[in-house]
Amino acid sequence: MSEPVIGGVAAELESRLAGLIRRVEASEIYRVLTNPETDPALVTGILKHVYLSIAFYQPHVTEATFTAVGRMPKSSEQLIKDMILQQVEEVEHADMALRDYARLGGDPRDVQTPMPPACMAVAAMCRMLGEHADPACYLGFMYIFEALTPVMAARVQAVMDRKGYRPEAREFIDLHATEDIRHTDMIVKAIEDLIAIRPGAGDHVLHGFECFAQVYPVPVWNEALTRARVEQDHHAPAEAV
Repeated sequence: MSEPVIGGVAAELESRLAGLIRRVEASEIYRVLTNPETDPALVTGILKHVYLSIAFYQPHVTEATFTAVGRMPKSSEQLIKDMILQQVEEVEHADMALRDYARLGGDPRDVQTPMPPACMAVAAMCRMLGEHADPACYLGFMYIFEALTPVMAARVQAVMDRKGYRPEAREFIDLHATEDIRHTDMIVKAIEDLIAIRPGAGDHVLHGFECFAQVYPVPVWNEALTRARVEQDHHAPAEAV
């Protein structure tokens, strides 16, 4: 693969993100969430289990990212600072998601149970990319997190408004609907600055994007849908015989 120019990497990332959004829109969980006929209790259950998924994998994402930054070229102190700053602002997000999970009736101790397979795949992929692949790969998976989240969060906010979702359990979604727009800009700038130092880094960023898109977000979100359905069935009143 020929090395994309700096502007070409940003444009290619936007194009690939658009393709990923189309995959999300074709997923079962997206169809269920956006269907006006979906039971509001199921919508709440889905989002509740998405929060739990985040609490499962996010600490591993954070650790993998710090490792990747530590493996970056040391020729630009400012670039390292910018990368660290973006990730420092993420460190509390697992706890934030767990708080919303608890506000919707979940037991915070659930995060201590075995990690579900799709969440495990996210954690493992981030660790592999951050700890063993070229360190520039982490910018590819982080771009998905930061650029996809505000798009989906804004759509979920609209679902919440229609379904009478509990306002006190919107901390995570409401923050990410706006904060990650700024974070996306930070990631794109870090990519541009890195390519200026390492002209071969762009291909690795795109490789990180493609690897991560195999495990996130659709498998994780569909897994949350399955857990929500199982929980709803478990709590449903027995039919009269």
